[in-house]
Amino acid sequence: MKRSVPTDLNEETGLPDGYNPNSWYDQMLFEAEQSGLLLKEGSLEPGGRKVSMVIENRQYNLTADAVGQAALLSEYLMPEGVSSIDILLEEDGVNGPTINYTLQREAPNVESSYKGATGDAVTILAPRELFEPTNATDYGFPSLAFGLDLAAKVQLMDPDDPARKQVYAKLSGRLQLSDHWNVWMRYEQNLYNDFSAARVSDSRLAKVRSDVNRYLVEGESGIDQLYIEYRKSLGPTVHSRFYTGFLELMYGGIGGELLYSPYKRRWALGVSMNAVRQRGFKRNFEFRDYETITAHVSAYYALPIYDIDMAVHVGRYLAKDRGYTFEARRTFDSGFSLGGFFTRTNVSAEDFGEGSFDKGLFFRIPFDGFLPGNTRASYSTIIRPLERDGGRRLEGFGGSLWFDRRALRFDALDRSRDRMLAR
Repeated sequence: MKRSVPTDLNEETGLPDGYNPNSWYDQMLFEAEQSGLLLKEGSLEPGGRKVSMVIENRQYNLTADAVGQAALLSEYLMPEGVSSIDILLEEDGVNGPTINYTLQREAPNVESSYKGATGDAVTILAPRELFEPTNATDYGFPSLAFGLDLAAKVQLMDPDDPARKQVYAKLSGRLQLSDHWNVWMRYEQNLYNDFSAARVSDSRLAKVRSDVNRYLVEGESGIDQLYIEYRKSLGPTVHSRFYTGFLELMYGGIGGELLYSPYKRRWALGVSMNAVRQRGFKRNFEFRDYETITAHVSAYYALPIYDIDMAVHVGRYLAKDRGYTFEARRTFDSGFSLGGFFTRTNVSAEDFGEGSFDKGLFFRIPFDGFLPGNTRASYSTIIRPLERDGGRRLEGFGGSLWFDRRALRFDALDRSRDRMLAR
């Protein structure tokens, strides 16, 4: 069992002390870590013709670029006689496809070595696990990581002031207990805030969202999230997610999601359920009286044109109304994503109030093009014309696993095959 990569290097070998310069796994582990990849397990198959590696992308905005980097390292570091590698992709405990790459080391210059069709060198195979690996990395769980940065919240369509805002310091933390268990933390400290709770909601429904400004004012500083999460693939086509704690700004509770996503198919099916209770306005450890159960069955489809993903969610919402949500998103190679959604439930337009039904726009802006080096950091936001109570779900919990796995889906990888070549 090889531990995670230390920072002190041996002057003679260029590797950390205790690492064998003649071991392909030790060399690959070190170089992968320096490149923003986690090498979790590896195996040199009997006969020495193929190497299999479990790799997680922690730094590259496009997964195909991470595969390409692993392929490039393999061209130089694999033992003599190895002709191909299998890269078993994994992210946050959930399995992705296996990428088979044929090494091109007979060429004198790897960076421009491959002249044939991409499909001759790269094959996307079904997800699989690596049983009885010959090498494995111990990353020293539990591990704790923190981040501190500035952030902002904006309301663009408040009738009294169309541009209310808050600037705050955001302290984020991740306690990784294993490959599948994580504790997520986020605390927000107010720096500037001009939100107002003077406008009282006139909703005829349970105030599941229309009181949001009370949280933004009375809880301008507080715990935004504190929950434990478990993610694991239950097989090549079934993926799961379970969680409990303070899940978002207004709700805490327990829930889970299952996703059936067949290999090489553009469609998927999912089911999610949450039992939640409304949090106190001050965003501390208190709860209010309102509690409810949400549950949805979801169908997903990736259009073969324009990288558009569509989803329909049918079920019960936070205000105990029932109906469906339709959403569509387009994701570009840069990672930029935009889309829209609307929800119709059994709440009448009169009972819903101004706006008649819930709708909005979704944006995701990656930072990879603005920061030096590679990063998967991004800014995501949802813009609604009004904060009403009908047709509302938890933010980020339930129906999101398919979108979370987009980078690992066959259709997304297939269109980026050329970027998986060693360059």
